[in-house]
Amino acid sequence: MVKKAEIPEAVKSDIVNLNNSGVRISEIANVLKAPKQTVFSIIARYKIRYSVKNNSRNGRPRATIARKDIRIVCRSKADLNLTVEDTLIETFESA
Repeated sequence: MVKKAEIPEAVKSDIVNLNNSGVRISEIANVLKAPKQTVFSIIARYKIRYSVKNNSRNGRPRATIARKDIRIVCRSKADLNLTVEDTLIETFESA
């Protein structure tokens, strides 16, 4: 199954507004050239959440915190002769 680009929030709100004004789902799908199932899903999601915005997605957790990132950059700039591994070892040993 191929992933397609997300529908912009402006188009989603247009779909909801058209539906609220009495336009049928099949007509909305034809006008916006979107699948009927997509239009139906957007309207159903709006009725549950009262919003057309996407929920935040889970991502990969950070390996370091921002403070550690700053420390790594400072240490690597302080001694340009150190390799990446040496910089990381030195940074995490002193913490």
